[in-house]
Amino acid sequence: MHQREPGGLIRPLAFPGKWKSIHLDDLMPPENFKANLGHLSKMTIAEIFLSSSLQQHLPAGSPEDSAALGSLTMSGRYPDENPQFLDVDSMIKGSIQKAVIQLEDKKDNSQRATERIKILHNLLFHSQSSVSSHFMTILKKRICYLLQEREKPIHEPRGWIFRRALSTSFILEDTSFRQALWMYLEDIVANVFAQILAVVDANNNLDHIFQGAPLAELWLQMFQEATVLKIKYTSKPADAKISVLSMTEDPNTSLFCRFPFSWVLKAYLDDVWEKVYHMKDKPKKPTKEVVRFYQAFIKNVLMPDGSNLGVLRCYTDDFLRMAFPRQDLSVYEILSKVFLANAAQLCSSVGGGRWAFPQFGFT
Repeated sequence: MHQREPGGLIRPLAFPGKWKSIHLDDLMPPENFKANLGHLSKMTIAEIFLSSSLQQHLPAGSPEDSAALGSLTMSGRYPDENPQFLDVDSMIKGSIQKAVIQLEDKKDNSQRATERIKILHNLLFHSQSSVSSHFMTILKKRICYLLQEREKPIHEPRGWIFRRALSTSFILEDTSFRQALWMYLEDIVANVFAQILAVVDANNNLDHIFQGAPLAELWLQMFQEATVLKIKYTSKPADAKISVLSMTEDPNTSLFCRFPFSWVLKAYLDDVWEKVYHMKDKPKKPTKEVVRFYQAFIKNVLMPDGSNLGVLRCYTDDFLRMAFPRQDLSVYEILSKVFLANAAQLCSSVGGGRWAFPQFGFT
C-alpha cells in the first residue's frame, strides 16, 4: 500500500509482521452463493452441501441421508435450521463438463464424452421432467454420501475455509475470495460427480435414462438402491483420470448394456448364490428348498420381470456376454434361446410351475 504526503509525494506504507492471507470479497454476493462465510467456517463441505440440498427439498430416508443428517443436528452450527448456503443445483449443472473430462473411456468408445455431456445436459436442465427431477434428487444424495466419505480421513474438515484463506491461489486466478470458494467447492463436487459417472455410465448405461425410455424407472430405482449399487469414494491426484467401468476386461473393446446396471445385478446375484450354495452344503443341482432359500435372499431386490419377455431377453443378452465373453453374435443368439428355455423348465420343476421373476420395485 502507499501513502500520499503533503505536496503530492507518494511513499510506500509498510505494516509490521508477516501477512498470512489477503482477503478480497464481492461487494454484493452472487445469487447462487449468498452464505455468511462465518457460518460456513463452522461446517464441513458435506454438511454445507447436505443442508443446502435439504433446503431444496431433498427427500430423506436413505442410509446416506440418515448418516449425513446426524452431523447436522449439533446446536450452534448455524442460526437457521437447514439454511440454503449455496445453490446445489446450479453447482452440479456447472460441473458437468468438469466431471466428464476427468473420465477415461476405452479407445473404441472415445467419443462417449460428447454424448455423455448431451445426456447429462438434457437430464439436469429439464427439471420439469419426472425422470430428470428424480435423477437430480438421487444424484444429490449420492454426492452427499461421497462427500462424507471424502472427509473421513481429513484432519479438522471444518477448517477448509481457513486453509483456503491461507492459500494465494485465488489471487493468481484474479478473483474474489467468495468466488474462489465457489470454484473450490465446484471442483470437489465435479470430482465426486465424475466418480459416480464412472459407475453409472459404465457400458453406456446412461443411454437408458431419458423421459419415455422403457427402462428409465428401473434405471432410477437401481441408481437409488445403495445396498446393491455401491459407489465408493477414491482419493486421486487432481490430474488423474478416472477409468469408466466395463463389463469386459478387454482394454480395447467396449460392451454396451441392454439392461440397466446388468453387471451390478449379476455381481449381486452371484454373491448371494455363492452364500446360499455354501450354506446348503454345495448341492449338485438346485432343489425346491435351495431355490426358496435363494429367493428369500433376493425378494426385495430389483429383478427382470418374467412376464415381460423383451426385458428378460435384454438381461439375458448382457448376462451371456459377461459369462461367455468374445463369442460370435450367432453363438449368443443360440445361447439366449437355450438359456431362456432351460430357465423356464427349471422354474417349472422347482418353482411350482410358474415362470416368473419378482416384479420391479422394492418392498
